[in-house]
Amino acid sequence: SISRWWRGWLATRNAELAKITELWVQAEEEQRKAMRTENYRDCRLYGSVRPLRLRAFVKLHVTQEKKKQAVQMLYWRKRAQFRRQFRHWYGTLCEARACPFGSGLGTAAEHLLRQRFPVSWPG
Repeated sequence: SISRWWRGWLATRNAELAKITELWVQAEEEQRKAMRTENYRDCRLYGSVRPLRLRAFVKLHVTQEKKKQAVQMLYWRKRAQFRRQFRHWYGTLCEARACPFGSGLGTAAEHLLRQRFPVSWPG
């Protein structure tokens, strides 16, 4: 009789706990849904925070001087790149002119050869 009562008590307790848990989960879901709609509304209204912060930072820190510096840096980078490319192209051109048989000798090797055999080819 006691075990029967105990089993009944456990059953009622478990049923009540299940009801409470169900209610709790339901409330959490409602809360989540509310938060989602609120977040969505905020996103539609205000947009994201990061662009705003970035815009404020740019307004504060990116002055005309900084812009000028950036443009100058880009210009000099492009100019240096062009000079490197041109130097390489011109070097290959000069090597092709200097070498009589059209063999592609490197500039260092060619320099050593000129030191060893100081002969100027005609032309």
